[in-house]
Amino acid sequence: MPQALRPPRQAADGSAAQKVAAGLLADTGTRVFFQQAPDQIPDARDLLGLSDVEAALLPDSPADALWRVGDRAAVVQHILGPNDHWTNTDQSMSA
Repeated sequence: MPQALRPPRQAADGSAAQKVAAGLLADTGTRVFFQQAPDQIPDARDLLGLSDVEAALLPDSPADALWRVGDRAAVVQHILGPNDHWTNTDQSMSA
């Protein structure tokens, strides 16, 4: 299995969950990456087949995202409205 399609480490090698995860990743033509913890970037790069440049562009702001559509990638600034507090997923963990 190509390294870019290797499923998350939580699934045992060869398990049904691993095969489902690999299939989902292979079938996804559009991927949107929001804020990533610095220690998660190497795994995201390997698991999702990001180039070194794309991995370096992984946003650290919840309002920005790296969009990858097919072989093209772009950093997109999302404009958040007053009711878009749901994008701060870390807030509920720290409360």
